[in-house]
Amino acid sequence: MILKLLLKKISEKFSRDGFSLFVSGPQSFSIYLNKWNFNTLNVISDCDLIYLAKNFENVDFGKDGYSAVIYLNEIRLNFQVLPDCDIHKGGYLKKSLPEGFLNIESFFYIPLKDKFYDPFGVYGSLKNKELFFVEEKDFWGIKDVLKGIYFSVEFLFDFKFSNKLDLGGEVDSQVLIYFFKILTSKNPHRGISLMDNYGLLEKVIPEIATLKGCPQDKDFHPEGDVFVHTLECFKYLKTKNRVLALSMLLHDIGKPETIVASPSLRFPMHAVVGAKMGRKISKRLGFSDAEVEELMFYIKNHLLGAIVRNGSMEHLLYIFKSKFFENLLKLYRADILGSLGDLKEYKRVVKVFDSLKKECIFFD
Repeated sequence: MILKLLLKKISEKFSRDGFSLFVSGPQSFSIYLNKWNFNTLNVISDCDLIYLAKNFENVDFGKDGYSAVIYLNEIRLNFQVLPDCDIHKGGYLKKSLPEGFLNIESFFYIPLKDKFYDPFGVYGSLKNKELFFVEEKDFWGIKDVLKGIYFSVEFLFDFKFSNKLDLGGEVDSQVLIYFFKILTSKNPHRGISLMDNYGLLEKVIPEIATLKGCPQDKDFHPEGDVFVHTLECFKYLKTKNRVLALSMLLHDIGKPETIVASPSLRFPMHAVVGAKMGRKISKRLGFSDAEVEELMFYIKNHLLGAIVRNGSMEHLLYIFKSKFFENLLKLYRADILGSLGDLKEYKRVVKVFDSLKKECIFFD
C-alpha cells in the first residue's frame, strides 16, 4: 500500500499548510474497491501553483494556469488547483470535473481521513453498478459516449444515457484514445458490441460495415457472418497491445473484397488484401510506421494453419523469428476459438514451431 501511504503523507503536509487534497475520477472508486493497481492519479487541491512549485521538484505546469503534473516515486499526480475555493462544497468541485461528467468521476477520496466524499449523491448508483451522466444535455458527443462505454466495460457497469447521440463530430485524438481503451479493456467483446449498437464502431472504422452480412461456410464458421465471427474472437483475446487488438478487429477485413461463391464459399488471398486495407486504416487512425508494420504482420500471417501446411520453410522461419510471433499465436488461437473452437489445429501448429525451435537451436 505504498501509494496509500504516499498520499496520506502528502495530505498531512497540505493540511499543516492549510490546504485540502482530494483524489477524483474513477481512481477514487477503484480505491473504494481497494484496488490500488494504477500509477496515475487525478488530484484536486485548494492550493495554488506557486505552492506546488515550492514543495515539489520538476513540476510541469499546464497552460490553463490551474493544472500541473508531478511525478513521485514513478507515480504521476495530475493536479488541478482551485485556489481560494472551499473544495468541500460540490459546486466548487464541479469546476474540476470534465464537461459531461459521469457518476464514476464525481466520487472523491480524502487521503487524510481515509474516507470518501459524495457531494453529488452518486454512491447508491455506483453500488448498484449503474453508469450515467450526472448532468443531462440534449446531445452527447462521440467522445462522451465512448468514455462511458469504456468505464462500463472496465468496471462491468450498466451504461445508459437518455438523450440523443450526435454522430456528426470528428474522429479526433480524444475519440481514438477511448476507442483503443475499449479494444484493450477487460471486456472488449462487450465494449465492441456497445460501440456497434450506438453506431460508433463504423463511425471510427467505416470499413467494418462490409463485414456485416458477409457470409461464411457454415462448416467452418457456424457462428455466422464475418462480423459475428470477429466479435466472437474478442471473447478469447484480451490484450493491452492496441496493435494486436486492432489486428483482431481487422483480421478478416479482406474477406468481403475477395469472396468467391462458387463452387463453395472461399476468400482467396483475403489475408494479403486485408493487410493492405489494415495499413490504410491504421495510418488513418494515427499509427506509427512501426505499428503499421506490426499490424500488417498479424493480418497477413493470421492463417497459420494454412501457412504451416503449404508455406515454405523460409516463410516459417520468417514468422518464427519475428518478435511478434507469440502475439500472432494468441491471435490465431482466438481466431479458432471464435469459430469452431477445436484447438487440434492450433496444437499441431504449436508443435511444428516447437520442432522448428529445436532445429534452430541446433543449427544456429
